[in-house]
Amino acid sequence: MGKNGSDVAPEVADSFLMADNFSPIVHGVEQGRLTLDNHNHMLARLSIQNLPGRAQHAAAQSTSQMRSIGIELGPAISVATIPGNRLRSRATRPNRTLPVNP
Repeated sequence: MGKNGSDVAPEVADSFLMADNFSPIVHGVEQGRLTLDNHNHMLARLSIQNLPGRAQHAAAQSTSQMRSIGIELGPAISVATIPGNRLRSRATRPNRTLPVNP
């Protein structure tokens, strides 16, 4: 994060804890899960769509690039607008796994 980010982080944490309003944490977790789901959907769709285009890549690089941009733009926008369904009912990560390796 750098020197400035490291200096700001404790101040923000202190002000957040002093507010005694922890509902934004739940909202932040929901938004994080929704973002991860949308990212995974987009990667799956784009990887499937790009398989036929890879065969043509050697023949005409600029044409293939323009076609890929046109094809990928629509699904990327549609995936970004998928609503988060059942985000709170999803099973949580087991307690024995650590989010970050020590």
